[in-house]
Amino acid sequence: GGLFVLLCWVCLGGCLWQINRKVIESVDILLIVTYISLRSIETANSIRNRAKKFTNYKKLGVIINKAKGNIDTILAKLKDLDLPIFGQVPEDERIMEFDLNGIPLIDIPENNLSLLAIKDIIPKILEE
Repeated sequence: GGLFVLLCWVCLGGCLWQINRKVIESVDILLIVTYISLRSIETANSIRNRAKKFTNYKKLGVIINKAKGNIDTILAKLKDLDLPIFGQVPEDERIMEFDLNGIPLIDIPENNLSLLAIKDIIPKILEE
């Protein structure tokens, strides 16, 4: 039992390697974390295309990380590519401060915008 989720960060590239080498053949949810750049969206699309070919997944979606400003172009590109969007997590100075000061993220305040965004995204990922 259980849920198998493959988390792909577009900047790391390891996910494409795993998919291309058929290291992971079956995935319940393929999460692709992207950034606000067209190159990042193109990489997300490549991940999806390779996963369609080499991986059996039940659900796929994109999370836009460090979102800021007007991202209409990014959202339009995702829509054009038919890449489902689970949500977006805003760029967050507070998280950077915690990291730089060695403070665990578990101590982030409950009203933190990034934490609230993630709490909003989780049900979208898990819904049937």
